Amino acid sequence: MGLFDIVIARAGCPSCGHFQEWRVQYRYGYCWHHEYRLGDRICWFDPPGRPAPLSDDGENVGGLVTVPGFVESGCSKCGLGEGAALWFRDNVVHAMEITLSERGGEWERLEPSSGWMRFWSRRVAGSANEDRLELSCRGDRWTVAIADGAGGLSGGAAAARSATSAMAALGAEMELDPDGWCDRLSLLGRELEAERRCGETTVVVVQVSRGELWGASVGDSGALLVTPDGPIELTALSPACGAP
Repeated sequence: MGLFDIVIARAGCPSCGHFQEWRVQYRYGYCWHHEYRLGDRICWFDPPGRPAPLSDDGENVGGLVTVPGFVESGCSKCGLGEGAALWFRDNVVHAMEITLSERGGEWERLEPSSGWMRFWSRRVAGSANEDRLELSCRGDRWTVAIADGAGGLSGGAAAARSATSAMAALGAEMELDPDGWCDRLSLLGRELEAERRCGETTVVVVQVSRGELWGASVGDSGALLVTPDGPIELTALSPACGAP
C-alpha cells in the first residue's frame, strides 16, 4: 500500500454491533504514517486544485470528502470487519464507519466548501529562476513561504528551496506568533550559513488561521494584502528579523 495515514476511532462492528476502537489505514493528503483521531486536522503540502499533486495523495479540495480505508484488524468479538469509510470536512477528520468488506474506489467530494483558499505561482519557462514557493495546509491553517535566492552567487536556489521547505513543514506542525516566526527565521539563517551548498536568500512566511494572519520576513522580499481600499504591505508591519 505504500505510505499511508491512520485514523483511530471508536465505532460499531457492522456484523455483531460490538463497539470498540479501530485503526483504519487510508491514503489522502500528505501521508507519512500520521495517526489522527476524530476532530484532528490532516496535513497537505500541495495547493488546492493542483491537477498533478507533487507530495500528496488525492486533491486538496475542501468541503466534505469521503475516503475508503482498510481496517488493520477485525472485530475483537466476531473477527469481521475489513474496510471503512472515512469522512473529512474541510480537512478535519469528521466521521468513520466500518464495513464488512474492503471498500474500493477513490476519494469522492460530497459537498463543496463554503470558502477555500486558492494559490497561483508563475515561472517563466527556461529561466534561471531561483525563487521558490512552498505551502502547507493543516485543516484550515495555511502556511505560505516564499524565498528569492540571491542571483549571481552559487547556492541561491538551494538556499531558497531549503528555506521554504523548512518553513512550510514547521507551519504544518504548529502555529507561531510573529516573534516565534522571527526566532525560527533567525535559527534558519544560522543553519543555512553552516550548509556549504546553500548561498543567500530572502524569506517571507505568512500563516493564516481562523481569519487571522501573521508571519515574518528576512531580506527585501515582501507580502501584500490586497483590499478594496488598496494594498497593505504586510512585511512593513512584521518584526525585523535581520539578515541570515
